[in-house]
Amino acid sequence: ADIIDHAARAGAKVAMALDHQQLQAVENGGGASLITRTQGYVQLLEPVRFTEQWERTASLALREGKTAALADYAEHGRIRAGTVEEILEAAAQAYVAHTLEGKDSLLIARSHGLRRELCRRVREDLQHLGLVARDGPSIEIADGQRATVGDLIVCTVNDRSVDAGEGETLANMHVLRIEAITPAGPVVRRMLDADEQTQARRWTEEAFLFPGYQTAELGYAVTKHVAQGRTVAATRSVVTPGDDRQGTYVALTRGYGDNVIMVITPSPKLADPQPLSRPAPELKRFADLEQQREGQAAQRRPQGDLDEGLAVLADVLARDA
Repeated sequence: ADIIDHAARAGAKVAMALDHQQLQAVENGGGASLITRTQGYVQLLEPVRFTEQWERTASLALREGKTAALADYAEHGRIRAGTVEEILEAAAQAYVAHTLEGKDSLLIARSHGLRRELCRRVREDLQHLGLVARDGPSIEIADGQRATVGDLIVCTVNDRSVDAGEGETLANMHVLRIEAITPAGPVVRRMLDADEQTQARRWTEEAFLFPGYQTAELGYAVTKHVAQGRTVAATRSVVTPGDDRQGTYVALTRGYGDNVIMVITPSPKLADPQPLSRPAPELKRFADLEQQREGQAAQRRPQGDLDEGLAVLADVLARDA
C-alpha cells in the first residue's frame, strides 16, 4: 500500500511481476493468487530461460498440469525412476559431477528430511575428492551438523548488520562457501548468479565474517522454496508420490537446460522368499562406493520402470498445492 501510494503521488505506475502457479507463502498468504483473482493479469506466453524450444513449450504445459508434457520430458531423457536408494544416490552423484565440471546446478527436494540426506551423501563424496576439508577446524550449524572449510551453507535468517558484498546485506536463502574458520566464526563468500556465458558459479570478491552461522544449514541440496527464483545451468529434482504440481513446476524450470526429474516410485510390499535378512541399504551403499572409488564399478543409474515413474508424475501434476 505504501508503494502504491508513493507511486500515485509521484505520477508513476506500479507493475507487479509474479507467477501464481509457482509456490506461494508457506504460512498464511497466497498473495499472487489473490491478485490474479481480483485484479486480472496479462500473461507472457514465451519462456526465454530455456535453451531448447521443446522445453519452452513443455514447461508451459507442465505449469497447467497437462500430463501430455511428461511425454516430451521422457522423450528427451529428462525422467529417471527408481527406488529411494537408487534415486538419492544417482541425484547426489549427478550434483557432484556438476561440481567437478564447474557447472552451477541445483539439487532439489521437497522435504527437509530428503534434503539433509542428499546433503550428507554429497558432502561425503566432496570430502573424498578433497574439495571439502575432512579434518581441521569445524563449526556446528543447525540440527547438530558440522561444517568445515569448503562446505556450502545456506543462511536461514536476515541480518542487515552483515555486509554480504555486491551492495547486499545478508539475507535468508543466501548460499555461502566457507573460506576459513576463525574463533569469531566462519569467513565466507556469497554465491552470485552464474556466469551467463560459461554457466559457472561466481562468488563475491570479498570474504566476510558470518556471525550467525549457528542457524545455517548445509547447502548442497535445497527445498523447492529455496530454489524458487534461482536460475542455474542444470537441476536434479527428487520427486516423491506425495509432491504437488506447483512444487514440481518450480523445480523443473530452474535451469537453462539439463533439468532432470528423479522420481521415487513406491516400493512393492512383497514377501521376501530369501533366507535371513538382506544387508542394510547404507551398508550396501558403502560397499558400492568403495568399489567405485577403487575403479572397480561404474556409476549406476536408476533402473526403475519409466511407466511407473510417469504414473507417479501424473498423480503429482493433478495435486494442487
